Amino acid sequence: MPEYIQQPIRPRLDAHLLGPHPVVHHFLERMGLRGILRDALESGIHRGLDHAETLSLLVHNVLTSRGALYWVPEWASSIELSALRLTPGQLPRLNDDRLARSLDALVSARGRTVFFRLAVGVVEDFELDCSRVHFDTTTVTLFGQYKASKTEPEITYGHSKAHRPDLKQLRFGLNVTADGAVPLLHSVHSGNRTDNSVHVQNVDRLRELLGREDFTYVADSKLCTKANLEHVAAYGGHFVTVMPRTRKEYWDFRESLRVGTVKAGWRPVLAGPSRWAEDGPDVYASTSKGPATTEEGWRIVWFRSSQKARLDAESREGRTRRAQTEIALLTPKLGKRELRTAKGVGERTDAILAHYGVADFLRVDVSFRVVTEERDLRRSRPKPGDPKKTIRSTKFGVPSRETRRRSPPRRASTACSLS
Repeated sequence: MPEYIQQPIRPRLDAHLLGPHPVVHHFLERMGLRGILRDALESGIHRGLDHAETLSLLVHNVLTSRGALYWVPEWASSIELSALRLTPGQLPRLNDDRLARSLDALVSARGRTVFFRLAVGVVEDFELDCSRVHFDTTTVTLFGQYKASKTEPEITYGHSKAHRPDLKQLRFGLNVTADGAVPLLHSVHSGNRTDNSVHVQNVDRLRELLGREDFTYVADSKLCTKANLEHVAAYGGHFVTVMPRTRKEYWDFRESLRVGTVKAGWRPVLAGPSRWAEDGPDVYASTSKGPATTEEGWRIVWFRSSQKARLDAESREGRTRRAQTEIALLTPKLGKRELRTAKGVGERTDAILAHYGVADFLRVDVSFRVVTEERDLRRSRPKPGDPKKTIRSTKFGVPSRETRRRSPPRRASTACSLS
């Protein structure tokens, strides 16, 4: 027998959380992110971390588990450091101050070329089809006064797409390719900047980036101004936009449909999935009965969406019900203050219809009747032959009913394009 007893070897299990970070790192390296950052921002080494390593780590965080800057070190400690391309000695030096310094460097004058160089490299390396580019804007709301923000882009009040007019904001614009929705260019504007004023500069930057002028520029109705469209077409470019309802062509076609001089004759051209599965497919139809060109000569294509028609109908019905309810609540107030005359009652009901936008769908008839009442002039117990006073008062009524005589046809979506 051996003098010793061999102890069994216990296996040890080490868990290493990788997540999607090796895949993210692969594409960041293919894009050359670290090299572009080091070239544009220099090293910026602070406590063992340079700007390129810090910002690359922040990209990993934003793509997988975005959080506050002070939470990033805790998040990084739960992941295999080699997947993030960090060393054990660098992790203790990672904090929100280090991240903030790198972000300050990124938005400095030297960092303005980073996104442009990344976009050029991605277009060439991935062979993206940039023949069609889509552009849209959104607002980024901010809490605080920001009184020192005076230069472009200025943090200030404006039309909030987030429905927060009480907060200051910035306006953010983004261009993406139709081929995979890959971001190409972005822009930041003052919070009170209007959308129709950013397209000229944006198109010029796209021409510089893509090195071509014949791409198709797709944007919403804010693009549909004479100056914007002429600027796109002046260099041989193309555009697709939505014609706003302020255009004369829209109202001419709408009126011709309402009075019945033109039959739309919608023809289905495309069916796609609806936002709600129970509604079935969203069917798009087109017609050639409307105006073919704008006053400037741009081509108009008329479309109708079955889903939008349904949503418009539900919206009209909801607004009509709310208007009827508010008009019915006027009954106890009739005969008092500004509602003592037929003119006052009519003005109030017209204001309600205008507020809910249902003047074309709801008709209110102001009715009244004269009520005669006799009162004794003596306060004592009335006796035969005592003098009496006749008092006449007007009682109003506001019955409402839906009307189809003035109801407009179902609205159609419009697209204006240069062919």
